[in-house]
Amino acid sequence: MKKIKYAVAVVKGESELILGVFASEKDADDFAKQNRIPLDAGLHYCFASAFRGKEPIGNTIRIRSYYNA
Repeated sequence: MKKIKYAVAVVKGESELILGVFASEKDADDFAKQNRIPLDAGLHYCFASAFRGKEPIGNTIRIRSYYNA
C-alpha cells in the first residue's frame, strides 16, 4: 500500500493545480494558511491521497480542508 500524503491545490473550472505535497496534514495546513488564494482564483483546498511522485493515484482522494470557501 502506498503511503498517504497531503496536497494543497487550487481548482478552477476543469483545471487543477497542485501547489505542494506534504508528509503531514499539519505541514499542508501551515503552507496553505501562509499562501492564501482569493476565491476568484479558484477553490483552495487540501486533500489526502496515495501519491506516485506528485500525482495522486487510484480512487483514494479524500478532501481534508477548504481554505477560501
